[in-house]
Parts: sequence; structure tokens; C-alpha cells
Amino acid sequence: MQKIFPYILFSILAIAIIFLLVTGNNRNNRRLDERVTLRKQDKIPYGTYVAYNNLKYIFPGAAIYTSRREPGYWDSLSNYGDNQALIINSRPMKKK
Repeated sequence: MQKIFPYILFSILAIAIIFLLVTGNNRNNRRLDERVTLRKQDKIPYGTYVAYNNLKYIFPGAAIYTSRREPGYWDSLSNYGDNQALIINSRPMKKK
């Protein structure tokens, strides 16, 4: 049994290495989604899903509003009280 043990150990090790090489290629084929959307429901790297959903924990007791309107069309921010935070999430406009 002692003479066979190194061969069994080597074959198990070789099978494990081959298995890792074959299954490891599938992970390398996945590509990073590089789209910049900044939408609150996107979970891709540039999406803001986690940030938006954690605002209620970062600012407890605060009302959270979202708007797609330009700042010139907003109501006066002073109407909402003294303790407020303004978070603007935007990306630069594309050059024409």
C-alpha cells in the first residue's frame, strides 16, 4: 500500500489541477459592464443602487426625493427646513 500511495496522491492532484484549469476559463470570459448609467435601479459598477438604498440609513429621519428636472426648475430649497442635504448625481454632457 505504501508503494501505491504516491501514485494515488499524484493522480488526485493532477485531476484537481486539470479541473481547476477547465472551470477557471469560464470566469475569465466574463467582461466588466462599463456602461455609465447612474440610475438608482442599476446594480452594474456605475449604477447607484446601493448608494440610493442606503440614504435612509445615512440620513435617518430625512425625506428622500428624486427629480430629473434641472436645478433652475426646482422649488426654493429653503422651504424644506434647516437640516437638509442636497446630493446631485450626474454625468457630463456628451460633446457634439
